[in-house]
Amino acid sequence: MRIAKDILLACLCSLLVSCVGKESVSTSMKSTISYNVVAGNLKTAVTKAEFDKALSFKSFAYFLDDGMSWDTNKNAAIPYIDGLSVSYDGNSESWHGDNTYYWPGKGSLTFFAFSPATLNATIDQTSGIGIKGWDVSANPATDIMIADVVKDKTAEDTAYGLNGVPTIFRHKLAKMTFKANINSDPGDGSYVDVESITMTDVYTVGDYAEGTWQNLSSLKDITFVPDGGSSRLTATATGIGEPAMILPQTLYTDSYRTSAPMIVVKYIINGTETEKSFRINTLADQWLINQNITYTIIFSLKEEYITFDTSVEDWTYTDGSSINIGQ
Repeated sequence: MRIAKDILLACLCSLLVSCVGKESVSTSMKSTISYNVVAGNLKTAVTKAEFDKALSFKSFAYFLDDGMSWDTNKNAAIPYIDGLSVSYDGNSESWHGDNTYYWPGKGSLTFFAFSPATLNATIDQTSGIGIKGWDVSANPATDIMIADVVKDKTAEDTAYGLNGVPTIFRHKLAKMTFKANINSDPGDGSYVDVESITMTDVYTVGDYAEGTWQNLSSLKDITFVPDGGSSRLTATATGIGEPAMILPQTLYTDSYRTSAPMIVVKYIINGTETEKSFRINTLADQWLINQNITYTIIFSLKEEYITFDTSVEDWTYTDGSSINIGQ
């Protein structure tokens, strides 16, 4: 299994605030905070790639005066950017919000961000970004990303060869894909049609706080159905239904879940409708944050048995080239 790699967003914002909350903050009119959006892999050299223009994110920043640091003085910080929604503007070919902010003339900024911008998330100086009651069954395609805190930045800072604020966005859910195929064509007209694949007793609602999912609830079955209602399998693996976001969780019983999650496969083999079940925890002990998981179900027509092939793939945006935004 390969753990999903991080999405790097090097953010440089485009925005103007001269007075924040009850305190006045001097701004430098020469240096806007602008967003330069790239994707990359921090385990090796940064590889710039275009961030998906269909996505949006919200940016937050807190101000501290000279001589202060976030780790020591976060409770004294005051909001500087408060939930700016940033999206791609095709007319200007740039990422920006409705307002323009400038780097303060003194002191430093600490940045937070999450995507998508429509996410109903909260933020405070102590615990960072949090989400209450997120339901993956109601939002199966929503990819939640939260950035690492970028602390104590000034206009002159650079990182990874980029000017501005380097912000690392990480997926906070796991992503599930099912595929299926036959191991070989027997050449005698035998066939398998997959009708559905269901994961049973899966937690679908949870709270995100301080880097983990908590208070998991609402056990449900999640079903993947092929387009058209069934899929005639070949020796080439084909996707069964659409990939879905799932909550990271362990895959055993607990005080609330009395039955371990199962995979139930309904299929027709040579005209006979059949159903088989497997415990998911025979494939993995848990689903983790930032994993892109694929379970491939392999049918043998001659012996009529099923095996599994599992993988955890890179979860990065790889399409496009480096771009400069907000310049």
